[in-house]
Amino acid sequence: REIHTRAFDALSHLLETLASELAHAGVADYVRFEAVLLEDLGFGLDLESCAATGARDDLTHVSPKSGRAVSAGVAAPYRDKLFALPPFLLDHTAQPSPKDLADGLALTGFFLSRSVLEPGGIAVPAARTRLVERLAAERPAS
Repeated sequence: REIHTRAFDALSHLLETLASELAHAGVADYVRFEAVLLEDLGFGLDLESCAATGARDDLTHVSPKSGRAVSAGVAAPYRDKLFALPPFLLDHTAQPSPKDLADGLALTGFFLSRSVLEPGGIAVPAARTRLVERLAAERPAS
C-alpha cells in the first residue's frame, strides 16, 4: 500500500506509448519502467559512473553483482560476465536497436528476478517472457 509516484508515472507513460503503436519506443519505455520500478523498490541500478574508476564516460556494461555501470576499458576482459548497457538507458533521445532492447530487457529482467520476484517466490510474468521471445524473433541472426 505504498505510494510509488515515479513508478506510476513511468507506467502511465509506457501505456500511452504502447497505445500509440510505437512498438520499439514502447519496449524502450517498458525497460525504463522496470528500471524505475527497481529503483523505487530499493534495488536501483547505478548507471551514473564506472564502478571501478568513477568515470562518467564510455559506460558500456553493468555488473551483475553490484548493478553498477562499468566503462568499456574496464569491461573488456570481463565482457562475457557483464550485462551490456544499452545507450537508451543513459540517453533518452537515443534510438534503440532491437539488440539494445533485448540487452535492456536482459539487464532489468535479471535484477527484477533476483531482487524482487525470486525472493517472493514469484515467477517471471508470462507476458514479459512473450515480449522477450517476440523481440528475439525480430532480431536478425548474427
